[in-house]
Amino acid sequence: MLLHFSIQNFLSFYEKQHFSLETEKISSKSKELDQNNIIPASLTSPSLLKTALIYGSNSSGKSNFIRALACMQHIVLRSDKQTPAQCKWIPFLLKPDAHNSTGSFEMVFLLKEIPYFYGFEVNKENIVKEWLSYRPKKKKLKLFTRTSTHVDWSKKHFEEGSKIPTSIPDHTLLVTLLSKQKEGHTGAIYHFFDKLLLINNQFSYHNEEVTNFTQKLFFKDKYNNYPQKILRFLQSADISIESLMLTKMEQEKLKIIYAKEDVNPEQINLESIVHDPKKETPILLTRHTLQETTCEDTDDIYFNLATQESEGTRKLIAYSGLIIKVLARGGILIIDQLDAHLHPLVTRKILEIFHHPQTNPANAQLIFTSHDVSLLNRKLLRRDQIWFMSKNKHKASQMQALSALKGVRNDASYGKDYIKGKYGAIPKLGDFDLLDD
Repeated sequence: MLLHFSIQNFLSFYEKQHFSLETEKISSKSKELDQNNIIPASLTSPSLLKTALIYGSNSSGKSNFIRALACMQHIVLRSDKQTPAQCKWIPFLLKPDAHNSTGSFEMVFLLKEIPYFYGFEVNKENIVKEWLSYRPKKKKLKLFTRTSTHVDWSKKHFEEGSKIPTSIPDHTLLVTLLSKQKEGHTGAIYHFFDKLLLINNQFSYHNEEVTNFTQKLFFKDKYNNYPQKILRFLQSADISIESLMLTKMEQEKLKIIYAKEDVNPEQINLESIVHDPKKETPILLTRHTLQETTCEDTDDIYFNLATQESEGTRKLIAYSGLIIKVLARGGILIIDQLDAHLHPLVTRKILEIFHHPQTNPANAQLIFTSHDVSLLNRKLLRRDQIWFMSKNKHKASQMQALSALKGVRNDASYGKDYIKGKYGAIPKLGDFDLLDD
């Protein structure tokens, strides 16, 4: 579970910005929200939020926030092979002093209900600083601090410190280096970042990796009932799909279908499937029931997901596996613009699924950016679940929670007040007068 995330000097972020899923000491108008939307506190962790939404105008930095999380994940997983710049670290470009300054990432998260505090500073080529602490009881304990190639580590609490090599590559994180042994604190931290589910503009539902995630769950899982859960999720969204089918088609025929602007659904049927693996390309089909008007007989017809289904349907199918798995196993799902191409009632239902203890027994967390004002509802979200992104006078992104704004009551109309500009984070529109006199 995620508690906090901080970012400094990355893309549109200049000064350090802090995001938190720790609950504030507030109460909602609906007591049900204070029960369902919160993960209860434990002996070592405060109470946490199950979901958080980030709002703001276009170009405010919402997507860059998701990219910051993805960049931190990328560096942790690949710093042994790539420099920070190759891992897509880019400093704030609108201030000359930021170009040669370091950027920093820090995250606080739970591993087996124990809070870990991990972060690092980078420049384009090297790891400048790195630190790791944890709080197994009430006291926070240092595991290691690293400055360039020098490491100071706790012999009592950081056993894998004895395996630190005498020479550490300048661009490699210590966590990445030691995680290869797949044990101790570093192995657990590497595993946490490896399992972090991040969907940004690079890995959207158009990306094969995202759709393939759902395909593997649906067609290869035999023990966790994922196929049935995915189908129930899709059918509940009312997109008229009976089932999914993974098959193969001749490459030449597939090219013809993709090239046509107006594809006839009858071009995709069981008769078009061939069985020569040397000439086939796997494709995902959606099964629909064809209703005859003259009798009660029905038949099935198959659509090519990539060419014959709507953007919203493609997105729901691609994301369904991610949503179902994180709900079943726990974890963190982070999505840029979840609501794009989805009906507002579908997005709302996804939020409610994460909030309800029966559908989210593992306390999975969902974070996403949004423009859907209908979700800014006091009957759906607490004030500390709503975040706003805006730009300051230096054109740098800054963010704050609705709960941090003074004078906002728990019975306010969040959506209407946001559109009116009471919370900021909306575009300052001109007259759009594009015609010359």
